[in-house]
Amino acid sequence: PVKVGVTADNRRGHDRQLKAEALQAWLNWLDKMGVPVVLVAPVPEVGWHVPEQMIKRSRYGGGPVLTPYSAYQKRHAWVLEQLESAERAHANLHLMPVADLFCDTKPGGWCRAEEDGQPLYFDDDHLNERGAALVARRLLETLGSLHVNPKH
Repeated sequence: PVKVGVTADNRRGHDRQLKAEALQAWLNWLDKMGVPVVLVAPVPEVGWHVPEQMIKRSRYGGGPVLTPYSAYQKRHAWVLEQLESAERAHANLHLMPVADLFCDTKPGGWCRAEEDGQPLYFDDDHLNERGAALVARRLLETLGSLHVNPKH
């Protein structure tokens, strides 16, 4: 199996159409090869350095480090649309959502950046070991449900 995380944004002038075409070409090739693919959906981005924010909040007061779920939805709307469309078009493709591992996904919900007083991120948008372990557990469950042995 191939495990891939896909992100796409337009803040640096990236050509979305080119990315969509490249993703489709890659997935078509994998389909022809009969390779099962698990695409990991984007992880919520916090927008500031989580460990630093936690230190400041512990020193000067403040609640947990949170970001609105609506910000995640807005930031990743295009890429999620592309991935969901790809999943519908390719039988061997399985989109693995991860937002629910970090966010209350109801309207008005929030995404957490820490758990039990420990950060889930290394910086503002990269998971640390603790955060990555949440995604890894989900990936192993997903692979198991697809009857794919991740050791091969």
